[in-house]
Amino acid sequence: PAGLVEALTRAKERSEAAAPAEPLMEAHPALARAAKGPTKALSAVAVWDSLSRRRDHGLELPEGITQAVFTSADSHISEKLRAQYGGKEGVALAQIVVGQLVLAMVDELTRAAERPHELEHKLSVWAAHDTTMIPVLVILGCYDFLWPPIASELRLELWECHEHEEHLVRVVFNDKPLKLPFAAGAREGDFCEVSVLCQGLRAKVPDTRASL
Repeated sequence: PAGLVEALTRAKERSEAAAPAEPLMEAHPALARAAKGPTKALSAVAVWDSLSRRRDHGLELPEGITQAVFTSADSHISEKLRAQYGGKEGVALAQIVVGQLVLAMVDELTRAAERPHELEHKLSVWAAHDTTMIPVLVILGCYDFLWPPIASELRLELWECHEHEEHLVRVVFNDKPLKLPFAAGAREGDFCEVSVLCQGLRAKVPDTRASL
C-alpha cells in the first residue's frame, strides 16, 4: 500500500526514541547474555520474544533472568508498542498495514448477514502473525499495548436473532468480548447490529483496494 515504507520507518523511529534498547540491556546484562550477542546489536523485541516463548511453553528462564527482569523487558515492549501505535499516528499506521484486510473481513461479514443462503461455508479462518493482530486491535479501538499471547484468537461472531429477525455480531479476543468504542451495544462487550459494526469500521478505514 502507498506510504507503507514511510509509515513503518516513522513508527520505528518513534519506537526507538521512546524506548531505546541500550538502557534496558545495560540495566540487565543477563538479557544480553541470554541472547548471546553484543548489547548494541540486540533487538529488545527479539530478546523479549525468546523469553516470552519460554514462559508460554512452561520452560525455565535463562540463568540470571528473574521475574523482575522479565517484567522490565515486558514493560519496555509495551512502551515501544505505545510509541508505534498510540495516538493518531498509530491509528494511521494500522490503517495502512491492515486496513484492507479489515475491510475484506467486513465484506465477508456483511455477505453472511445479508445473503446467508449463498454461503458455501459457515466458518472462515484467517491465520496471521501477532504483528498483524496488533494493528487490527488498534483499528477496533481496544488495543491495550500488550503483546498478544501465543496462539491468540480474534473472533467475529455472527448471531441470528429470530425474535427480531436480525443479525447481531460480537467481537471476541481470547474468549473475552471486546468493548468497541464506536459500536453501540458492543461498548460493554455486548452484541451489536452488523450494520453498526461494519459502518463503524468502514468509517475508520479508507478503502483503497480499487487503486491497488
